[in-house]
Amino acid sequence: MSELITWEWKFFAIAVMWGMILSIVYDGLRIFRRVMIHRKVAWLAVEDILFWMICGFAMFHVIFMVNDGIIRSFALIAFGLGSVMYQYTVSYYIVKYISKLLIILKRMSIKIALKIVINPLKKLCKSFTIRINKSKFQKKEKRRLKKVGNQSDEKIRDKEEQRIKNKKTKAL
Repeated sequence: MSELITWEWKFFAIAVMWGMILSIVYDGLRIFRRVMIHRKVAWLAVEDILFWMICGFAMFHVIFMVNDGIIRSFALIAFGLGSVMYQYTVSYYIVKYISKLLIILKRMSIKIALKIVINPLKKLCKSFTIRINKSKFQKKEKRRLKKVGNQSDEKIRDKEEQRIKNKKTKAL
C-alpha cells in the first residue's frame, strides 16, 4: 500500500474515533437532561446550541490538525459513521444505566442532605418549642400559684377569722 493510502485510512480512523467521542459527549448531555429535569425549553435550546458549537470546533480542529484544514467529504462521512456506530451499539445502555445510577445517587444525596440538615433543625426546633412551652407553662404555673396562693391566704384569713369568732362566741 502506498503511503498516501495509509495516511488516508489513518485519517479516516481518527475521524471515526472523533465521531464516537462527540457522540459520547452528546450522551453526557442526554444523561444530564434525564437527571436534571428542565422546566423550560429555552435551556434545552441553549444546551443544543452549545453542543453543536463544540462539535463544530472539534471537527474543525481535527480536520485542521490532521488534514491541514482541507475539508474532505470522506472525513465528514467518517465523523457520521463513528457517531452512528456508537449510537447503535452501546449508547442506549450507557445512557440508560448511568442515568438510572445518577438518579438513584441524586435521590440518596437529597435524603442524606435532608437527614444531615433537616433532622438537626427539627431537634433544635423541638428543643426550642419545649423550652418555650416550659417557660410558658412556668409562667402560667406561677400565675396560677399566685392566684391559688392569694386564694389560700384569703381562705386562711377567713378560717382564722371564723376560728376567732367561734372562740369569742364560745367564751360568751
